[in-house]
Amino acid sequence: MITPGRRVSIVYGLWFCSVRCKQLEAERRKQKHRRLNKLDHETRRARDLRNKYGITVEIWEAMYDGQLGRCALCLTPLAEVTKICVDHDHATGRVRGLLCINCNHGLGKFKDSPEILRRAAAYVDTDAREREEVTAP
Repeated sequence: MITPGRRVSIVYGLWFCSVRCKQLEAERRKQKHRRLNKLDHETRRARDLRNKYGITVEIWEAMYDGQLGRCALCLTPLAEVTKICVDHDHATGRVRGLLCINCNHGLGKFKDSPEILRRAAAYVDTDAREREEVTAP
């Protein structure tokens, strides 16, 4: 209980009775962040794959090999991209494959909707045919 007349501040949705309490909480958060950053890259990768997608590094590597090291959509070699994304169905959580960041963002922009993607493909096909007709001799 906070006594009347005492100054109170709110940080991260928490009430602090004094500046010292606020400083202690900030230090606790910094220590936790430092501890997590000390984990090596492979340990963090394994933890993130398990927590976010429910897969192991071995499953990820099998997917990579199964796709011949290429993006599942555009077939760009994944070794050449800046970030390899694990594509998953947001409704079910089921992992679908590995994508380059551009394809992953593209699917996200189309809301993972097959219907919207089909309309987009038809739109691009129609435009390409019209350009061919205009440029044909």
